[in-house]
Amino acid sequence: MMCPDDANIVGNVHGGTILKMIEEAGCIIGTRHCNTQNEDRCVAALVRVEKTEFLYPMFIGEVAHVSADITYASKHSVEVQVKVVAENILTGTKKLTNKAALWYVPVSLQNVDKIMEVPALKYDSPEQEEEGKKRYEAQKMERLETKERNEEVLPSVPNPEQHSVGFSQSSLIHLVGPSDCTLHDFVHGGVTMKLMDEVAGIVAVRHCNTNVVTASVDAINFHRKIKKGCVVTVTGRMTFTSNKSMEIEVFVDASPLLEPEKAKYRAVSAFFTFISLDKYNRPQPVPPLKVGTCFHKVCHIIKPGSMVYLNIHFSGCSHIGCNSESSYTKCDSHFDYPMRALWIGRVSYYTNGLCKISVSLSHHCDVRSHGLFKSLFHVFLLSHCLKNPAPLGELNWKSVFGKKKITNSLQILRRFPLLPRRNHKENSPTSLIA
Repeated sequence: MMCPDDANIVGNVHGGTILKMIEEAGCIIGTRHCNTQNEDRCVAALVRVEKTEFLYPMFIGEVAHVSADITYASKHSVEVQVKVVAENILTGTKKLTNKAALWYVPVSLQNVDKIMEVPALKYDSPEQEEEGKKRYEAQKMERLETKERNEEVLPSVPNPEQHSVGFSQSSLIHLVGPSDCTLHDFVHGGVTMKLMDEVAGIVAVRHCNTNVVTASVDAINFHRKIKKGCVVTVTGRMTFTSNKSMEIEVFVDASPLLEPEKAKYRAVSAFFTFISLDKYNRPQPVPPLKVGTCFHKVCHIIKPGSMVYLNIHFSGCSHIGCNSESSYTKCDSHFDYPMRALWIGRVSYYTNGLCKISVSLSHHCDVRSHGLFKSLFHVFLLSHCLKNPAPLGELNWKSVFGKKKITNSLQILRRFPLLPRRNHKENSPTSLIA
C-alpha cells in the first residue's frame, strides 16, 4: 500500500518510488531465473531500462500490484517486462499506471566482474523468440554507442537568463550508504533512478514554476557500477520543450570518497519527460526553452516520424574553381573548402531511426530566425561528412512534411542514415535523406 512516505510534495506517489518498485520486481524474477543453472549463485544486475511509460498517476492509499515476466534471454542477459497496476481498495477499481522493459545480466556472487550464462528460456512460438532477438540487438547497439558519451556537465552560469538551460540546471550530491546497496555493496538501480527522477523534477519545476509530474523516461543506461562509499553527483538540465512537455537530460557521476586519486566517472545517463499541471491537475503550456544563449550546449532529438523530403541549394559556392550558382549535386567538393560554422556538433549515437546530436553554439544564434531544423541539418553534415569543421554557406531551403510544409521547428524527421567517413566524391549529399 502506498503511504505518505511514498508521496511527492503534491500528494501523488513519487515517480522515483514507482521506478524503484519496477526495478526490484525485475531483479527478483531475473535472479530467480538465472539461478536455475547449476553453476555459481548469481544476482541479476540492471544494465538498461527501456522507455518507461507513466500512463496514470498513483495516489496515497492505493495498492500497487507489480507484475514482471521474462520475455527474452540471450547468452548473458535477460529482458524483463514489468507492469504496475494501482488498486483502489475502497471501490475495487484497478488501472494500469506504468509499463517498462528492463535488461539484466547475471553477476556471480563470488566475483562481481564475472558475468554468468543465462539459462535457456522456453518461448511460445518462434516468432516470439525472433521479436525478442530484434529487441536485444537494438538495445545492445544503442548501449554500446551511448557508452562512449561522457560529456562534461556545464558549469553554473552567473545570473542566467530565465528559462535558459543554465537557469534550471540542478544538481544533487549523495553519499552511498549500506541501505542503498545490493549484496555486492553496489548501488541498487532503483535507488539511482529515484535520485535521477528527483533532480529531473527540480529542473522541471524551476523552469515552469508549477506542479509537474513524470510523463515518461527514455532509455536509462547504466554504464558503470557505483560502489558503497562513493559520492554521486546527479545533474539535470533542460534540453527541449514542446507546448506542454519538457525533456530533461540527467547524468550520474560517481567518485570514491576515500580514494581521491581515482577519477570521477559517468555511471548513468537518461532522458526524462515531464509535463506541467495547473491547479486542477490538467496539462498546461510550458515556457519555451531559450537555447540561443552563447556557449550553451544543447541537445536535440530527431525521432521517427513522417518522411521528410528536402530540396537544399546553395545560393553560391565558395569552393575554389566553382563560382556558379549551384546545388549540392553540381559540385562534388563542397565539403573540402575551409570556412567558419555557426554551429559545431557531433552525433552522439544513432540507432533505430534515433539520431542524437550534441550541439555547441560558437556564438550567439537566434534559433527562431535561423530555424532549428536547418541548424540540425548543418550539424549532421558537419558531424558525418567533414574531415574538419566547415560551414555550408548561405542556404535557401524548402522542406515538405508529408504534404504539409514545415512551419514549426518542433516538427520531426523520420531519420538520417548513419554514414561513415568517406570519400566525399562517392555520393551526393542529397542521398543523406532516407
